[in-house]
Amino acid sequence: RPATGVIISDTVPSKRSTVAHIDPVRAETTTTAQHQTTTMGQSNGDETMPLMNGTEDAAAEPVGLAFVMRRKRRRSLLFAAAGIIVFSFITMLLFIPKKKDHKDEPAAAAAKATESDAHPGILSVPSSPDIPSGCETTVLLMRHCDDYGPGRYDDVDNEHCSYVGFERSRYIADELFGPKQRWPIPSVVYTSTLARVDHYNFRFVETLEPLVDKYDLDYHAYETTEPLAEDFLERLRSGEMCGKVTLVIWKHSLMNELCNSLGGSFCPDEYPSESFDQVWALKYVYDPIHSPAIGHSRLRHSDQPHPNHVASHDTKGEESKRWYTFTTVTQQGFDPLAYSAKFGDYGAANEEVPPPPPFEEGLHGMPVGGGWVMSEEDEHEEI
Repeated sequence: RPATGVIISDTVPSKRSTVAHIDPVRAETTTTAQHQTTTMGQSNGDETMPLMNGTEDAAAEPVGLAFVMRRKRRRSLLFAAAGIIVFSFITMLLFIPKKKDHKDEPAAAAAKATESDAHPGILSVPSSPDIPSGCETTVLLMRHCDDYGPGRYDDVDNEHCSYVGFERSRYIADELFGPKQRWPIPSVVYTSTLARVDHYNFRFVETLEPLVDKYDLDYHAYETTEPLAEDFLERLRSGEMCGKVTLVIWKHSLMNELCNSLGGSFCPDEYPSESFDQVWALKYVYDPIHSPAIGHSRLRHSDQPHPNHVASHDTKGEESKRWYTFTTVTQQGFDPLAYSAKFGDYGAANEEVPPPPPFEEGLHGMPVGGGWVMSEEDEHEEI
């Protein structure tokens, strides 16, 4: 029994060593040869006989199975890698945006673009041939009255001017427009409609009310910028706006859109949200006769034309006459304290004699303030 144990001890490690170090190629060759021999034996009608002894056959069988499994794993990995590549390619085609090819843009988009887009400040719009060269008109774009502070909303959430906003409205009518004031009385007035989704916004008409009442003006209310711009441009083409001023009271967030719709040149990107004083002035000049691009200035006149000079004002036909636009940003200059002082408010600060009781004789001209309010009430009583 001890001797047998020694023999088993010598033999088993030897066979395991052979299985562990056997060459896969040789194993596959041996397996193939065995399969061929077995097939030949069957074709001759002989019984299938093992060509190797039991020990060698048992060792070869696991080696061939391991080789086949490795090949299957490699094929699976290859198929998986190919699938990942195909999936990535399809994803790239579907989700990565293509670069725009401006050459392929539809002709309709090009037709829609106006000449003012390519040349800011030049409006190529069909106009009446009766419009004289040098005709001017100006559009003033202003924001509605101040809306900060208490009193902005009524009991049903309608929007109104604040106290200072109403004061600004009076300032616009008294100090900005008039025969001897800073700007001429507007001939055309535009503003926004009142209705909102679930309430009314009265700030736009409250800003205009003192002005239109003072000079008996009409105003046109629009909900969006497009119809407003179309109405004005139609008036511009007809020539009826020469020498006239147009006033627009509009929402500050839509001021840039309106300016561009009116053909303004280099419109500011936005109207400051914290400002109510800023004014955008759009001046339109038809065929400006003193423009260096059209004719020679008297100070620069020369008998010899410049080498790069192509056309002159004399050779320019009626069809080439255009409107030139110039956008300027200015300020109303509203000072609430200075405007109140014009009505006699705050007079006690400059007087040694104490003021009379304010509530017995009304607020107009009294140093307690609010003189502009009483002045407005007096005007309504007279009417």
